[in-house]
Amino acid sequence: MHLIIDGYDCDSDLLSDRVALLRWLDGLPAQIGMSVLMPAAVKKIGPPRCRPDDAGLSGVVVICESHIAVHTWPRRRELQADVYSCKPFDAGKVLERFIHDFGIGSCDTKLVERRKRIC
Repeated sequence: MHLIIDGYDCDSDLLSDRVALLRWLDGLPAQIGMSVLMPAAVKKIGPPRCRPDDAGLSGVVVICESHIAVHTWPRRRELQADVYSCKPFDAGKVLERFIHDFGIGSCDTKLVERRKRIC
């Protein structure tokens, strides 16, 4: 399964908190029945690599089942995320976590079913 989330009108303070995103990524796998393979890493992205409006955070946690990635743009109040797993998960529960924890006002989502594999 591959859940793709584009979040808008998010809480910009939450989108710019590197430590909070790191803890959030480290905690989500257990909450959705996954196992961490490599601890989360979050990098701050900003000038000169990008324009000020494009500055934000990029974070990923590698799970035994695949990965979870989050990219934030606090000035635009947007995030994009992927939750990709060869093991089925409750996409509705995951989406609710994102909406609640990042203060998402509106979002577009897509759920892609991948070839079934045993993890």
